[in-house]
Amino acid sequence: FLSFALKNMFRLFKEGVEDLVLVSSPSNGEITKQLGARFDRELIYTGIGEVLVSLNPYKYLPITGPEHIAMYRNSAGQGQQQPHVYGLAERAYRRLVDDGESQCVIISGESGAGKTVAAKLILNYITAVSPGGDSGGGGGMSPPPVAAAPPPRRGGPPRGGPPPRGGRGGRGGPRMSTRGRGGPRQSMAPRGGGGGPRSVEEIKKIIMDSNPLMEAFGNAKTVRNDNSSRFGKYLEIQFNSSSAPVGGVTSTFLLEKTRVAFQGKGERNFHIFYQMICGADMSLKNDFGINCDPTCFFYLGQSGCTTVDGVDDAKDFREVKDAMTTVGLSENEQYDIFRTLAGILHLGNIRFQGEPPAQVTDRQPLEAAAAILGVDPNFLEQSLNHRQIQSGSARATQYAVPQNADQASGIRDALAKTLYARLFDMIVERVNNSMAHSGQCDVVGVLDIYGFEIFEKNSFEQFCINYVNERLQQIFIELTVRGEQQEYHEEGMKWKDIKFFDNKIVCDLIEGKNPPGIMRVLDDNCRSVHALESSAADAKFLQKLVSVHSSHPHLAVGGSTGTEFTIKHYAGDVTYDVEEFCFKNNDNLYMSLVNCMQTSSVPFLVGLFPEDMSNSRQAPTTASFKIRESANYLVKRLSACTPHYIRCIKSNDKKLPLTFNTGRVEHQVKYLGLLENVKVKRAGYAYRHYKEVFLNRFGALVEPPPTTIPDFISRVCSKYKDVPANEFEEGKTKVFIRSPDTLFLLEEHLFKITDPEGYRTQVKAFKESEKQAMAKQGKHSLKPKCLVM
Repeated sequence: FLSFALKNMFRLFKEGVEDLVLVSSPSNGEITKQLGARFDRELIYTGIGEVLVSLNPYKYLPITGPEHIAMYRNSAGQGQQQPHVYGLAERAYRRLVDDGESQCVIISGESGAGKTVAAKLILNYITAVSPGGDSGGGGGMSPPPVAAAPPPRRGGPPRGGPPPRGGRGGRGGPRMSTRGRGGPRQSMAPRGGGGGPRSVEEIKKIIMDSNPLMEAFGNAKTVRNDNSSRFGKYLEIQFNSSSAPVGGVTSTFLLEKTRVAFQGKGERNFHIFYQMICGADMSLKNDFGINCDPTCFFYLGQSGCTTVDGVDDAKDFREVKDAMTTVGLSENEQYDIFRTLAGILHLGNIRFQGEPPAQVTDRQPLEAAAAILGVDPNFLEQSLNHRQIQSGSARATQYAVPQNADQASGIRDALAKTLYARLFDMIVERVNNSMAHSGQCDVVGVLDIYGFEIFEKNSFEQFCINYVNERLQQIFIELTVRGEQQEYHEEGMKWKDIKFFDNKIVCDLIEGKNPPGIMRVLDDNCRSVHALESSAADAKFLQKLVSVHSSHPHLAVGGSTGTEFTIKHYAGDVTYDVEEFCFKNNDNLYMSLVNCMQTSSVPFLVGLFPEDMSNSRQAPTTASFKIRESANYLVKRLSACTPHYIRCIKSNDKKLPLTFNTGRVEHQVKYLGLLENVKVKRAGYAYRHYKEVFLNRFGALVEPPPTTIPDFISRVCSKYKDVPANEFEEGKTKVFIRSPDTLFLLEEHLFKITDPEGYRTQVKAFKESEKQAMAKQGKHSLKPKCLVM
């Protein structure tokens, strides 16, 4: 019979620590070693306190089924389960239930690290365990029926985690209202009916079914990831006072609309194009001239990749159709959505030649695109090979400038990208309408956004993506490293600061006001050189960048081509080529194209172009301005919630199953700042809350309830011998507990007092599950089973 300590030593030796805070001599290398030891045993989740580290195994593992949801349900305060995405989801949901405070889950990591899967699993878990009956699965995941709903919310503190930041006694701050919410995305299509109030079951179904719909229009195969999110999504699930989901709001960011017109070798366009061609019925294919292989269309065949291993596009199309019906899109609306997609594909086949005005080489694609889009083919051609310019006082004079073949092709692509982006926005709006809920609600938000990107050639898109990732890293640093250390000082605690890289200097370089950041320099350049050709405007931008930031420690301008600048990001150095930076930043559609689309005989398409062409005085908003606004909006929403973090890591770059590349993983461990997070957690406290709130919750452990922290410590530790007095520390306004195990003990003793029957039932169920696990595991492993240290 092994002692508890010896069993733990054997377990840690065999499979690595469950919580990296327990690493004896933390370093980037040691953290990587521990992650590798667990990964070798197919344990892909590891904790850093309440931060979850998740490695992508590039293989299906049977660890997310209904039995696992049942295992983690109501386990938030028990501390007996392995780290798991369901454990994090349980903590977030349980704090919403117990504290009536909004929560958010921030998922970060490189492209291909598993962020989208993690987001789906979070939603899967919450819809399964919240009241309202079986939710019905979505995206290939089926949540199980759950025996009982959680109790109505009660007051009390969170069960650990970072400190409150004001508001209602916790870090949630003021409740978030769904009324009058601004956002990063503007509606660009007629609103569809969301109907009256929906049932909880309907809301759950919409939440889950909208996943495949959003993925179809927003995800694509890249060289790094077969199902890469090419947009950012922040979904807030809204809960009523019984902790049941009653609505939701999806905010989207940074749709990679350039993918519509161009994909690199081995990549695909957005999934929906291939799904439609493979899965649509014959009548729709014939109506829109898409009864052919995807390679018939330049926008789909240029990369040499039209399929994905293991993916059935036709089956996925049927799932998307069902999801469209779920969110309230009528058959006529669905028909017009596919009409728009087909029109985009035919636009991509239009070719030009010759000098200005360039001539269409083959009128068949032009005629097909015009017929599907409901516009006159000659007007469409005129809109593509001429650029309409405004000049003079109040920009009142308009004239058409003939375009050469390359310029006309660029205008064609601009129309295709705009059509797709506005179609995407309309679908998002319809999803939101279908689960709209008025009034104030607590929420659980889930953020799934692009990972940090470094390619052989990085352009404006990567610049914007990496900027948003810098902002998210800044939030992580603020709340998990700097904020925690600052709180210890404010509370009068003994504390020696731990050094860390503060990426605020990089964020200011990109978005700052004084001196103007890169984005503001770009905006100013676009306003002053709008008459220049694209390449000349880009060169002017680079010159201005040098004059403003020539000595900045995180910026180098020039590069091997003379058209580049390099930013020292938190994740590494990235070199950006400024080609088309100004063109992409202007992000406006030529008036001739808007005029053309507003003449369409298809009301659905006219609705995608609501511009008032009589108001020509207002300067168009730049892409970088919109992105800054989106990032600020996102940070504001996240800051109003108690955050939970999932740090996703790629196990290797070749998508090989269960393959751990030590160097590649250690690089991510380093730039994600896991070591600094471990050091702060090791030296700090697992739990903190205001004294009065703490006593209000745990005072029932002794009678009469204590009124001061010293009185609580003395009497509770005297009554409960397993609760050590040296685990508690009293600050100026808060009480701190060092170890999560001590918090678990307090919760357990409180549970025994407040619900003795429930406690006995849970202990019995736990012992039975342990017995079954031992019986199952004993045949295959020498690993002894024991509780967490």
